[in-house]
Amino acid sequence: MPDEVNTKGCGICTMYNYLFVAGGIKGYGDKCKLSDKVFCYNPITDTWSEIRPLNQPRSQLKLVSMEGYLYAIGGECLFTVEKYDPRMDRWTTVAPLPKGAFAVAHEATICNGELYVSGGSLFYRLLKCAVIGNNIYCVNKSQVLQFIVEEENARFGPEPLKAPFEAKGVLFPFVLSLPEKAETSA
Repeated sequence: MPDEVNTKGCGICTMYNYLFVAGGIKGYGDKCKLSDKVFCYNPITDTWSEIRPLNQPRSQLKLVSMEGYLYAIGGECLFTVEKYDPRMDRWTTVAPLPKGAFAVAHEATICNGELYVSGGSLFYRLLKCAVIGNNIYCVNKSQVLQFIVEEENARFGPEPLKAPFEAKGVLFPFVLSLPEKAETSA
């Protein structure tokens, strides 16, 4: 990974079997600097490339892919959302997060071709979300919430599911399909 990639506070996702890392923060305290840089990893060639930067630097953003576009959502004290078109190599500003949403710690996921954004709290990454079928599961240390996505009646499940075991650390779930390495004979 190139030194310029900021892994602290970055957004990360996959699209078309490429890994994207956007934004982030370097440094600490008064010397910290937000990044607008975006990097793309190609697992076939094992190479990183820098693509068009975000329109504004972001830290603690959520990066998701949907229908061939990347979305950079929020970030620390940001309500803005940017959309990246890889064919045009261009970021454009789209509708912001709703007024009244807290500008930190959003979680986002895609279900049935729709973008769902939750949270916004004083605490970073209060929930992690994943999709199984037509359900969005939002997990934290104390509970698992099930959001049922139906066209006419999207709603939370009747009661929280059992909480997972005590966990520590951070998980960035994504999937890359890597080619098999050719065996070399010595």
